[in-house]
This record gives sequence, structure tokens and C-alpha cells, in this order.
Amino acid sequence: MLDTLGQDRQFTPDEKRFILNAVQRFTQLWEQQEVRSLTMDRDAKLELIKADKMAIAEVDATVMEDIEKKVEHQLAERHGLDDEEIRDITSKEIRLQEQAKHFIEKEEWRANIEAI
Repeated sequence: MLDTLGQDRQFTPDEKRFILNAVQRFTQLWEQQEVRSLTMDRDAKLELIKADKMAIAEVDATVMEDIEKKVEHQLAERHGLDDEEIRDITSKEIRLQEQAKHFIEKEEWRANIEAI
């Protein structure tokens, strides 16, 4: 239904067609803009996620190197680890303890776990 805004008249068929076309065109333009905006938002978010993953991977690699050094150091200090199986179990225990420290101490690691 069209409103004449207080005028005491009816719309002509040409006016009705013009208004309908204008509304349809406006709708198309609006939808196109929304699609563009949503696509840009999605792409920006994907870039942030990609950058975050790369940064986390770098930090994780550095942390894991540090943990491996600590494992080797602690294994060297312990005596009686001649049995390979005992040495392997001990290294896994030390590694797990060191990783647990990082999860407890590092806010970003804790946030990653909570996000899961």
C-alpha cells in the first residue's frame, strides 16, 4: 500500500511502477552492501586467526625448545636412569610437568584451553 502523505489522490500506474522499481533497486543495493560488509568482516577475521596461529606456533616452538632443554638438563642430573624405558618415562613426566607450568602461568595458553 502506498501513502500519498495526505494528498487526496491515487497513484498512477507509472508512479506505482516507479516506486516499486525504486524499492526493488534499493533492496538490491542494500543486500549487495551487506554481502560486501560481511565478506570483508569474515576475511578480516580469517586473517586475524591466521596471524594468531602463526604467532602461537612461534611461541609454542620456542617454549617447546625451552622445555626440551629443561628435560635434558634434569635427565642429566638424575642418576640411575640407565634403563631406556625408565629414562623415557622420566622424560615424559618432566615434559608434562613443564608444560603444565606453562598452562598455569601463561594467560594466552589458558585462554586457548578455555576456548576449546
